[in-house]
Amino acid sequence: MAQTLRSVSDVQLSSDECISPVPELLGTNTVPSSTEADAIKHLLIDIDNELDYLESILPKQTARRDRLTSVADSHRALLSPARRVYPEILSEIFSWSPGAPTQDPCAKLPENFDPHDGPLLFTQICRSWRQAAIATPSLWSTIRFVLGRRSKVKLIDMWLERSRDSDLTIAILDRSSPGCEVIALRDLPFNAEAIRLLASQAHRWKSIFLHLPPQVSCEAYWDALSGAKGNIGRLQQLSVHVTIGQMRLTMPGIFTGGPLLTSLTLNHRISGDALPIDESRITNFSYQNSALAASTSHFVPIAECIKAIRRFPNLKDCDIKCKIHPITNITDVTMSKLAHLHIKVCYEDTPASTSDTGSPDRRFRFHREELPGLISRCLRLTTLVLAFASAQPQELIEILRKAPNVKHLATHYGIADRGIAQVGDDTRYSAYEH
Repeated sequence: MAQTLRSVSDVQLSSDECISPVPELLGTNTVPSSTEADAIKHLLIDIDNELDYLESILPKQTARRDRLTSVADSHRALLSPARRVYPEILSEIFSWSPGAPTQDPCAKLPENFDPHDGPLLFTQICRSWRQAAIATPSLWSTIRFVLGRRSKVKLIDMWLERSRDSDLTIAILDRSSPGCEVIALRDLPFNAEAIRLLASQAHRWKSIFLHLPPQVSCEAYWDALSGAKGNIGRLQQLSVHVTIGQMRLTMPGIFTGGPLLTSLTLNHRISGDALPIDESRITNFSYQNSALAASTSHFVPIAECIKAIRRFPNLKDCDIKCKIHPITNITDVTMSKLAHLHIKVCYEDTPASTSDTGSPDRRFRFHREELPGLISRCLRLTTLVLAFASAQPQELIEILRKAPNVKHLATHYGIADRGIAQVGDDTRYSAYEH
């Protein structure tokens, strides 16, 4: 049977053509007669011709289906609710993006260079999202730069360009191991170039976190940052940590003259001597031990803490982690504007300090007499967090008697709950944690 041309609407066999000429034989073992066999052969020829025809037009129909699907999808996108979001609203949504999470214990800033999260991800979704992301300066205003063996100068330059004139949050983090690798990273020219590029925009710094290697390598970083000197008019928050080594670092005068600098954080490897800042403006001060240190040798000596505190007459928020010994004297320290105090203390054993039984006495005169006296001179103190390695309930109660205005209290003592239950029951505390 010769194949004839058919229209698209006449692709399938008619229902009559699909009817078996021998339905009574289907599903049986009966042998068809010669007449029935001829009818079956004609049906099979028609079906084979139809299948050949369908095979011939299938590629064209498949291509037509794909074209129609593409047209439908592109037009369906026009009705998407996302298309009705104004670019300004999209920019606001983007600006709340936290970026890729980081496990950094020091600078809790997102990993902004991750192409699978944060600003770079938004530029890969579609053209309108890319335009909105690039036009959102705040999305590019955080730069977390970890020194490494690959240059990030171009990325940093792009971030600075897209952030326009917005305030910047900068973190310069050294994650080197001790020894020659520190020097190797320090000497890589593109790392220094990246730091100099960041320093050139110091007039836009709002917050800066510096986590540096020991003094043997710090000079190179201070050199690269020297362009920031005299250009920190917007700087409000400064954090300086030395990550490894035993030497104590004295900061150079790069941060002198910051009229808005009010928050300062140092760790135990930064000397409190000759801090190059305007002390009268500091209202938030934190002196911490190393985030990775567990031994008491890594806590800031209390004398250093007190020396620093004396320099900040307008201090309102203070967080110190220190080690103390029996000769510490804080009777002349007054913080008249202090509202929030968080103090964590560990004790140094000394043979000169013993109890009546002859055993070492860890409960020194510092918190038995002098700490209550210090707190009694903080007339505006409303939040108090105390964390001591060991103490007696009556000592805690004595301290709290000197803090009549405290409303938010947290205590972390190495003592039993009994004996201080009355503290938590005191109605003057709106928040209490033990």
